[in-house]
Amino acid sequence: MPSEEPAGTGNRPPLPEAGLDRRAWDALRWRQDHLPVGLLRRPADVRALSRLEQDAAWRLATRLGVDDDQRYSLIWHHVRQVGQRLAAARPDLTAAAVPRRRARRPGVLAVTVGWGTWLENRQADLYGRWFRIRMAGHDREVPEGR
Repeated sequence: MPSEEPAGTGNRPPLPEAGLDRRAWDALRWRQDHLPVGLLRRPADVRALSRLEQDAAWRLATRLGVDDDQRYSLIWHHVRQVGQRLAAARPDLTAAAVPRRRARRPGVLAVTVGWGTWLENRQADLYGRWFRIRMAGHDREVPEGR
């Protein structure tokens, strides 16, 4: 019998905030309170910071050894909170940070349809790495006891 998909993925809603692992959620709340909003200059910075925060939530869940229901629920709630806080702090950048959908153009070059997305993902990965280097001087690790 196939295992049930984790909460926060597919058709299963995430666990409520009250049901989240306290240690992990407190650490993620600390990260939300200390977002480096002053470093955001362009929409790509917003996307890069959002991705870095998603990765940080994944690493924290792994380090604490929580189950998949907790992991995906923590990530879902954290990414949502980060998005809301960034939208409140920098509405000028977050509106432009939403990816645009392009119209499909059928034709002879239909085989190349996915290339644009693939290249944009590589560009976003490179920019995210550069943004991480730019943030290197800013301490983003949760202090001990959180």
